[in-house]
Amino acid sequence: MDSKLFCPEYYQKFSCIAGKCPESCCKAGWEIPIDDDTFGVYSCLEGDIGKKFKASTATGTDGDIIFKLDENGDCPFLNSDGLCDLYIATNGRLCEICTNYPRFFEEFEGFAETGVSISCPEAQRLILNAKQKDYDIFGEETDDDVLEILVKARQTAFDIVFNNPPKKAISLLIDYAEYVQDVIDFGAIHELDDYVPELKKHPKRKAIESLEKICDAYLNNADIMYDEFKNALADCKPAFKRIADREKRAYLGYLVFRYFLKAINTEDVLSVCKLIACAYIVAVVLKGDSKKLARLHAKEIEHDAENLEALIDVMQDIEPAEILSTIKLML
Repeated sequence: MDSKLFCPEYYQKFSCIAGKCPESCCKAGWEIPIDDDTFGVYSCLEGDIGKKFKASTATGTDGDIIFKLDENGDCPFLNSDGLCDLYIATNGRLCEICTNYPRFFEEFEGFAETGVSISCPEAQRLILNAKQKDYDIFGEETDDDVLEILVKARQTAFDIVFNNPPKKAISLLIDYAEYVQDVIDFGAIHELDDYVPELKKHPKRKAIESLEKICDAYLNNADIMYDEFKNALADCKPAFKRIADREKRAYLGYLVFRYFLKAINTEDVLSVCKLIACAYIVAVVLKGDSKKLARLHAKEIEHDAENLEALIDVMQDIEPAEILSTIKLML
């Protein structure tokens, strides 16, 4: 990448824990493309591992050469110690996608960003221990007027989620998104300096009905891969879970970092912030382990561009009042 690259402070601390991982990405059921250079290296392997490699590839849905997963959806080269036999056989060679995961890269007009996805348990550990200073990302420069607004507004969004009780933070974030949307549609960047945080009054909505509408938005508009996630959405049962406010803030901070600038694709920051709130609600409100639900949400939405686009689009049909009513279901 030629653009200047920015990342959260915790990014440099990430290191794959391989065989110690409780939820290996090699068992995620994902289609794993093999880049040409690595395919050439693996194709030269001899003996049993070479024969196994030749028998374990296929053509994927996008025309890439991929690994044939076993009946459990696992990579065929994941051994009983949780390690990769191909990595061992080649003295450390992995294909690009395996080398990069859970890192992600986003390129914008004039700069780029990278981070680690919360879909990985070890990355999640770092993310949920993050503080606002981890996201002190300054220096992004762009000639795109809307992106300039979003970059500046995101800093205020970080202030909101890290310096308010989580319930209040959700309300303020949605209200702020409406303000930023007006700046994008009708104003100028200097108007962001005039923002004064305040809780607006919204029409009352029934919390359970609103939660059902949010769950239905996922079920009806995203191609859900994991049964555990689909069942949690279909069950749509709230659970009063005791989660430390520190972790709630850290999760919201991650969601702001991961999603906020995606509004550049549609110039619809309000819908993106609604999705941030819904991702939080799915993990914190729905019955089930909150950390697992956060990882599943990332696997289903962050790692699937079509699902992400569909969810941002359908957020236009979710009223702020419906999102905010579900806050009553949180401890």
